[in-house]
Amino acid sequence: MGVAALRTRYALVSDRCVPPANACGAGAAVHMLRPQQTTAREHAHLLSYRQFAERVLPSRGLTLAVPTGPAATPMDQRAAVYASNRSRLIAIDGGFGAVLPPQPPPLGDLRVEAARSGYPTLEIGGAWLHSRYDPAREAAKLVEPLAEQPMSAAILYGMGLGYALDAFREAFVDVPLVVVEPDLDLFGVALSLRPLPLRLDGVSFAVGADPAGVAAALSAIPSRQLQVIRPRAFYERHRDFWSVVDAMVAQAASRAEINANTLRRFGVVWVRNLLANLDLVVNAPGATTLPGRFAGLPALVLAAGPSLALVLPQLRRLRRGMLVVAVDTALGPCMRHGVDPDLVVVVDPQYWNSRHLDRLRPTQALLVSETSTCPRVFRHLPMPTVMASSLFPLGRYFEAIVGAKGEVGAGGSVATTAWDVARLAGCSPIVMAGLDLGFPGNRTHCEGTFFEELRLAEGVRSRPAMTAAFDYQYSAEPFRQPANDGGSVMTDRRMQVYRSWFESQAGLYPMTETWNVSGGGLRLDGIPYHAAADALALPDRREEIDATLASLRDEVERHGATHAGPDPSELLDALHSELEELLQVAQRGVALTDRLAQTLSERADPRALIRQLDTIDRQIADSKASAIAGFLMHEVIEETQASGHSRKQGADVVAASHALYRGLVESAELHLRAVARRGKSGSRSGDS
Repeated sequence: MGVAALRTRYALVSDRCVPPANACGAGAAVHMLRPQQTTAREHAHLLSYRQFAERVLPSRGLTLAVPTGPAATPMDQRAAVYASNRSRLIAIDGGFGAVLPPQPPPLGDLRVEAARSGYPTLEIGGAWLHSRYDPAREAAKLVEPLAEQPMSAAILYGMGLGYALDAFREAFVDVPLVVVEPDLDLFGVALSLRPLPLRLDGVSFAVGADPAGVAAALSAIPSRQLQVIRPRAFYERHRDFWSVVDAMVAQAASRAEINANTLRRFGVVWVRNLLANLDLVVNAPGATTLPGRFAGLPALVLAAGPSLALVLPQLRRLRRGMLVVAVDTALGPCMRHGVDPDLVVVVDPQYWNSRHLDRLRPTQALLVSETSTCPRVFRHLPMPTVMASSLFPLGRYFEAIVGAKGEVGAGGSVATTAWDVARLAGCSPIVMAGLDLGFPGNRTHCEGTFFEELRLAEGVRSRPAMTAAFDYQYSAEPFRQPANDGGSVMTDRRMQVYRSWFESQAGLYPMTETWNVSGGGLRLDGIPYHAAADALALPDRREEIDATLASLRDEVERHGATHAGPDPSELLDALHSELEELLQVAQRGVALTDRLAQTLSERADPRALIRQLDTIDRQIADSKASAIAGFLMHEVIEETQASGHSRKQGADVVAASHALYRGLVESAELHLRAVARRGKSGSRSGDS
């Protein structure tokens, strides 16, 4: 649960508060230790590789095959350092084998000189990328202010000769770092001039001028409290590229904030819903039945944006040529225009979203859902159902026992999931209708959706429907962006998260052609606008679609009739036992940190307590329930991160550890109550 990592981060004692070996008595000063790593002063410049190889590396139990004979040349030395660094990067990510050539690139117009401090510095095009006096000290000063900032991860703009990377890893031993270097040749030269830090765990690299690599790296780190390190010389050299990265960082931070707020709002609901849906988790077939089932067939994905109303009159004709995939909010308008969709995608945990499905009974459709969806959905849509793998630790716990359901993409909106369902099924092109990602005509939803009708029904003189729509549009900092028809459309921060997801998927899956027929909707890179006439011109494939759908429905229904998974009550009993054990361990952690705080205040020897806490940490790490309980601890973790990363006093770190243990206790108790509630009321215990 990060307890040990937290204490390591602040480098407290022994690994925490153990007095030095030569100290005697309780009054000895606290000894601060850090995990071993290469410091700036242990890095040799171009003229001292031999000294580095002979003096520094053996003390670490390492060797570096640097030529040391009288015939050794600087190029020999560069090649040896480069080979060592290259092999380390390939061990971390095999893709570097194709990116980095076997030999270091020539220096070209790069000029390497020794700074006054003796470290190498670099000049290119008349500009120095590092200090000519002390590049290591310059880098240390660059990262020093981060110690007082809330930081979940960091991104470094430009690697250069690696001084900022060294300084960051020395100061922040366990904070994830993304190093972005758009100049591949410079990256190769740097790898030949200085050894990489010994500690590269938690460091990822995005090398080259393709922003897609940066997007992939950002998606793999916690980015709500992402800090940016911008060396001025590097930023000025590639200002246009860094401007794009700036926008990506801002988008990642916004997405992370929205996700955190969503977790805060719905985390408990997701847990309760998943427990209520446990019978489906055990017995329903998974999304593993979907890949390639409709290969080569076009799909029409119906989202519920305002522009869907322009497509609905053509829906019967469009259905002839395409598999129709409707999101929950679009099901009502679709059926009122006489069309039963082929697939219905529902993934929302909320009761109110399930109201879209009131009085709707598709006769031929297959339901695609996720295990934390509102349980009411499955009672009101008695359809053959395919379940996707859970996004959450509790669902993964159950799937580890009953078998994985199969992942379906999720970008925060049901429309993203519906698109990925069509992609998995092998459809191309995928025609998106009602995907506005904005408010064309100052509307929020298509006419006839439940939310639109509810707003009209609840409108009163003091708060008419238009006022409610205005409030919704302006609740997330709206702004105007280019639209598909050449004009502009009002959008907001929430919609930008979905936009980013669709654009990234278009780049990841270029073979899956996607069209958007919403003229007034937000323009998306990689998803061109097509007039509805283009979709209407597709050939009739309905007979083939119906036959494939019937075969898939039969397979799903047979699975439901014949599959016998584990008894859900036994799964609940096992989970209850795991949570009880975790609760007891976390309670001991709370008690021990209370005792440790008292011991430190008395300046007594804390080593026995620390050893017991190490045992507690290992038990937590080994618990199958630790990730489950940790899922609802986001606020505690954020508060810990918000305190900054400067070196803490013993009492500060003990207090942070105490908060983490206390958070585990509270989360385990909450999950135990939810399990007990599910056991008493069966599958109706969710948000029904």
